[in-house]
Amino acid sequence: MTGRRLLRAAFAAALLFTVGCGVPALPPPGGTASSRQVARETYVRALQMLDEQYVDAVDPITLQSAAQGGVWRRLVGMGAQPQFRLPARGAAVPEAAVPPDTQFTIFEQISGSKLDSATLAHAMVRAAAESVADCHTLHMTARQVQEQRERLSGTSRFGGIGVLVRRAGTDFIVVEVFDGGSAAGAGVRRGDAILRIDGKATQAMTVEQVVQTIRGELGSTVRLTFRRQGTMGEFDLALQRREVVAPIVIHREAAPGIGYLRVFSFPETVVGQVDQALGSLLTRDRWALILDLRDNGGGRVDSVHKVASRFVPQGVLFETVRSAGNTEAFNADGSYRLTGKSLIVLTNAGTSSGGEILASAIQEHGTGSVVGMPTAGCVSTGQLFILPDGSGLEIATARVRSGLRGINLNGLGVRPDVQVDMTVGDLAANADPQLSEALRILASL
Repeated sequence: MTGRRLLRAAFAAALLFTVGCGVPALPPPGGTASSRQVARETYVRALQMLDEQYVDAVDPITLQSAAQGGVWRRLVGMGAQPQFRLPARGAAVPEAAVPPDTQFTIFEQISGSKLDSATLAHAMVRAAAESVADCHTLHMTARQVQEQRERLSGTSRFGGIGVLVRRAGTDFIVVEVFDGGSAAGAGVRRGDAILRIDGKATQAMTVEQVVQTIRGELGSTVRLTFRRQGTMGEFDLALQRREVVAPIVIHREAAPGIGYLRVFSFPETVVGQVDQALGSLLTRDRWALILDLRDNGGGRVDSVHKVASRFVPQGVLFETVRSAGNTEAFNADGSYRLTGKSLIVLTNAGTSSGGEILASAIQEHGTGSVVGMPTAGCVSTGQLFILPDGSGLEIATARVRSGLRGINLNGLGVRPDVQVDMTVGDLAANADPQLSEALRILASL
């Protein structure tokens, strides 16, 4: 029996189980009966969605074992001593071979009053989603769902300090400081490392956790501890959260005759902004363009397709492949804008998803060269599913292959034609060796 059939059988069998059968008498779980029911339905629905929608086949017992591990880690993080074992990563444990709602009830009883049902459900869903090890498969809180929708629509506004952060080793480095933000006003610089947020160390956080912790209610204050490049000392800044409008496109002249276009993401509104920027940059006296996709985290597939068509005149730009083998090809739509112009694309390890698709299309079709560092290799198309409690589950529903060579970009990414690194020291010195190399190459043409 396949994983998908087995999991559906487990859902059906759940109706025949006596809920709580064999569960030890422990303190009652937190929350009302209705909130516990919603939490249970959230977990069951999440497993069903992973089974039915994820692009690759999943093993249901492995998913439920991972969820068990999520509860274990949550309890340990609270200082509790779980009375059950932590499954090895990717392993299946026999106690997970029960219907999902029965499993949830068991762990409600085991965790007792230590975890309310909503927290328990989120710990289990998050761990199950993370177990497939796919960057486009993750659990989101209701707040993150709203932020995702705003980001994809191009209306993202939030309370922040006006910085772009990237992980470098164990540090979180400020890679951009935007004008008008409280960080710029307080003297935060590119290359500064964020060590603590409101006293909490960042070392064990993800980039998403760092960003979410820095953001907050407009007018509120967040205290950050920084370390400046080239120094061992630390310094604290209390920064007020102001409204931040996430930039999508910026453009300027990089050098005489050479335009510079940076695209941060691909929301719904990006196409018009790119067209406006190209109209300004591609004048008669400009013969080359630098397209900066560094730290571009992607966005809508239709927006990526339209923007890519501005840089590739014809042919298949990329194609998506779903679990059933259904393939959809995305061809250039005839809106090419760079006739007679030279093009160089800048990438780094923060270039992911749609940024990688665009860089790959330009590179494969030979309309431009790629300079910088290898991209993230995080390339799938994801779909957001809303769970019963209002939180969300983004699931990778299709793989993406390059248009000409049919290469699965996920896990591989794009290798630059000319590899040039940019260190934290370069950031701190306000140097950009990748941009400098692009200018050097163009000057030699």
